Amino acid sequence: LVACHQNHSSCTMASQKPKKKQRLDLADLTDKADEKLARFGAWCLENKFEFSPKVQMTSHGVVAGRGMVARNYIKEDEVLFSIPRNALLLPQNSSIAEALAPLIPASDEHGSEGEDGEDGEDGGAGEERQSSHAWAPLLLAFMHEYTKADSRWAPYFAILPAFSELRHAHFWPATERESLLSGTSMAADIATDVTQMEEEYSSVALPFIRAHPELFDPSVHTLDMYKSLAAIVMAYSFTDDQTGGVMMTPVADILNHQTGHCNAHLFYNEDRLEMTAIKDIPAGTEIFNTYGELGNVGLLRKYGYVESVFNRFDEVRVPAALVEEALAAAGKPLDSFRAMVESGQAGEDRLVLARVSSPDLAQAAATVRAGCKLLDRVLAILAAAISGTVCEDESADESDDSDEDADDTSLPTPAATTAKHPAAARVLLAGVLGKVLPALEVAVPAVGEAWRAQMAGVVRKEQAAIAREILALLQ
Repeated sequence: LVACHQNHSSCTMASQKPKKKQRLDLADLTDKADEKLARFGAWCLENKFEFSPKVQMTSHGVVAGRGMVARNYIKEDEVLFSIPRNALLLPQNSSIAEALAPLIPASDEHGSEGEDGEDGEDGGAGEERQSSHAWAPLLLAFMHEYTKADSRWAPYFAILPAFSELRHAHFWPATERESLLSGTSMAADIATDVTQMEEEYSSVALPFIRAHPELFDPSVHTLDMYKSLAAIVMAYSFTDDQTGGVMMTPVADILNHQTGHCNAHLFYNEDRLEMTAIKDIPAGTEIFNTYGELGNVGLLRKYGYVESVFNRFDEVRVPAALVEEALAAAGKPLDSFRAMVESGQAGEDRLVLARVSSPDLAQAAATVRAGCKLLDRVLAILAAAISGTVCEDESADESDDSDEDADDTSLPTPAATTAKHPAAARVLLAGVLGKVLPALEVAVPAVGEAWRAQMAGVVRKEQAAIAREILALLQ
């Protein structure tokens, strides 16, 4: 599982105490036509949340569901709202904190603290789970509070999506998922996530539930509930930048994400979390947090949606199995490549390719730079595998840069990037992509719900476009 809010981020900034705090009356805080949101706003004020008078939570004029908009012009560094740490949903704040204490990692013991999802949601919006069962304490606390009639978070739960509204691929019928996502490698990733959730429930959650009949009922607190709440945590949680603990963060998680439009960031102080404008925000504009630098595969996996517009973070995976087939067919030994896979130098996160051009001029330089870097790395790995050595290419160093800040005068070109590598590596990559592309170009099967086919179609279309673009360079 991957923690979201997410998770992930072009808007990441160093923690610091932002500048101004102001308050907002309930009458202006929420859209009055949304009764659940109005009750949630009242709950926020009762629990000492603080809001700028320039913001409003609403279900109108936002990209999806509920969100937050600027009522008036907001200047960079203005605090939009702040959240008291005791209002965060995490094991230590729950009504069963004492019972959960043995399950909480030592590093989280003192943390009534929260995240930023790659900024969690700020990302989720997201990082990998820090241990195999890192989410179990939070999910147990969530399950208990969610089914507790008088839970202090009840107004918050009312604005979260109903289980039936979750669109994560984890909840698609397995055969339909495999059919719709064929060729993307995403079906296997989702299956792994589901297996992990089921194993965690059976080995950690269910024994705890059975050991505490005064708190839980196995017929109510089921595997299905556990998986649904895990999906909500995946999509809405934040990860504390001080303790690394995962938490549900009311109000912060109402902000939507739109690639390239982040204008707010969550900062962590000792007693409160503060969402702050990181650029000027005109009146009437939606306020966006970032879920991280995620392509549509990441958005669908973690958040249950895709973006149909150009997303420069879309990637296509170069399957290691197909690389091995190509090496073997060329009569090359596999030891070097397998060693790089084992060490992580040629792991799944490194054998990926992205666009090397952009229809969006504002993102063109960053897209070319990032895409060329990935292409350079993959070709270097393949060249090393062919020669029987280990890749030492400097482009594999992740520490080097912020794409946004790099000097455009040093912008690489896709042609120069491919030309610097041996012809054998280019031929091998072209052969692999020649096998990847047909599976992505097959028409999306007309099975199940239309919205699933639409989302799968976006993922496959974008990955096919990347494969075609790189193939054209190599041929």
